[in-house]
Amino acid sequence: QRRWSTVEMHVLLLESRTGGGRAALLEVELLPDGAGELYQDPRCALPLEAAFAQACQVARKLAADAWGKRESLHGGGLDVRWRLGAEDRAFLTGSLSGASMGAAFAVGLCRLLDPSTRHHHSHVALTAALDPDGSLQPVAGIVEKLLAAQHQATDVIVASGQEYPAQTGGIRVHEARTLANALELEQLLSRTRQAFVDYAIRS
Repeated sequence: QRRWSTVEMHVLLLESRTGGGRAALLEVELLPDGAGELYQDPRCALPLEAAFAQACQVARKLAADAWGKRESLHGGGLDVRWRLGAEDRAFLTGSLSGASMGAAFAVGLCRLLDPSTRHHHSHVALTAALDPDGSLQPVAGIVEKLLAAQHQATDVIVASGQEYPAQTGGIRVHEARTLANALELEQLLSRTRQAFVDYAIRS
């Protein structure tokens, strides 16, 4: 199946065995000539618990509705294939549970559906649950997740009202109330970072 486009998103997870934080890389692809399916890359599929699978479905619906692509993403035409790996692109092990990847999944899909943001590189990590109405919700394990983020991101987006420590080890934490807020914030932070890098190169 041909690949149309792909984006990568930084996500923060909790290890089911140790309870520690884990930085991971979420890759989301749009594949043409499909049947409107949403599935993991079979080369590195992990067991999914119900809350995690439901979060992915909610994310797809909200992203499709936001860009008027509901028919293509649900009824046929475009498949969504995704995979989750370590920052060094090694395979992850264990099962995936909880809904904390919902916001990142939806932002990644929105980026895919918008040609202007499809190809930008983001240093921003997201960890927030996503309600069907588009609002973001706090998640568990934020202390452990922020510790993990120190190895792969400088900015982390969380839900408004998320409690987190005052000392974040140099990580800048930003709050977003809705999916639209998170998408706008992610784009703003990525553009600001790129402008800084371009300036440094020119200097």
